[in-house]
Amino acid sequence: MGRGYDNEKPAHKVTLTYNFYIGKYETTFDEYDAFCAATGKRSPSDSGWERGKRPVINVIWNDATAYCIWLSEMENLPKVYDENGSFLDKDGIITSDPSRVVGYRLPTEAEWEYAARGGKVSKGFRYSGSNSADEVAWYSYNSGDELLEGLLREKMA
Repeated sequence: MGRGYDNEKPAHKVTLTYNFYIGKYETTFDEYDAFCAATGKRSPSDSGWERGKRPVINVIWNDATAYCIWLSEMENLPKVYDENGSFLDKDGIITSDPSRVVGYRLPTEAEWEYAARGGKVSKGFRYSGSNSADEVAWYSYNSGDELLEGLLREKMA
């Protein structure tokens, strides 16, 4: 971990000693809007990008953890976070060990980075499937500034 920006360094090795599940795709606006409708939460802005099957954006951490709790409740799984955002194990006891959490939760930074690089089928790439972000990601520098234009439209509205 820590091979990117200066504030992510120094690079260091992290070993995950447990298995975990992570969604194959990002949470979509359709999925998150269902949560908002069911709980009375306000839907986040799409910043002019449209909604539907697009990945949800503009969600704060507290709302993301509330979404995880809601998903867990929908499947009769134990609550995963307390009111302070601490992990809860299957018995509702605070834990710092993510492997003891049974329901839906956000991935840790190490879990996310492991998954983003290809997980157990990774070929050692810096990104999932390549060492070049341009080959596997769509962002402001390779999108013809569509991302930047969308953000500017949001600010001007």
